[in-house]
Amino acid sequence: MANSRYEYTNDKIKKELLDYNFLDEEWSDDEPQSLISIEELQNIPETTPVEEQPRQMNVIENKNKKREMTAKEKLREIKRKSKYRRAKKPKLKKHSMNVLTHTKNMMIYLNKPDVINMRKELSESEFRAHVADKFVKLAKDYDKIFNKTLEGTMNLDMLAFLCTEHERLRRGSDQYNTDARVGQRVFNEYAKKID
Repeated sequence: MANSRYEYTNDKIKKELLDYNFLDEEWSDDEPQSLISIEELQNIPETTPVEEQPRQMNVIENKNKKREMTAKEKLREIKRKSKYRRAKKPKLKKHSMNVLTHTKNMMIYLNKPDVINMRKELSESEFRAHVADKFVKLAKDYDKIFNKTLEGTMNLDMLAFLCTEHERLRRGSDQYNTDARVGQRVFNEYAKKID
């Protein structure tokens, strides 16, 4: 009975394969194909994995690869490269004192009524020494600004402009552009007035 059932199943599979034209020429490979019976499917030997022999890989050596440098060679290379580096822009020293504020304070001080009276009473050198004691940092580090303020000829707008440009330069602004702006401002302020 089992044998008849097997034949029935086998005939049924063959009929279905023929109906779907699985054995037709256009579906087959170049090799002739035949149906595999159920017995052949059941009796397929288990395949054991074939141990592959380790292959040797062809390694292509990079002939352009540099060898490892010693410490002396590295130092020599760094010194050689540093010769050709661009010179760093010198950082301007930041002054802790605000020149503009001190100059304004000095102008306010000089316009006080009691200081005006003191100026009339003291000699020029004594008065200069008195004001220099009041504004030590300005008199010591910025003597030209101190003298112009003392004489009353200080232009605060120009000083504010110059302080702003100095700060821009200190923060890394381009030296050429800063010089051009200052030169144009000085020309407009003084040279045009001569005409």
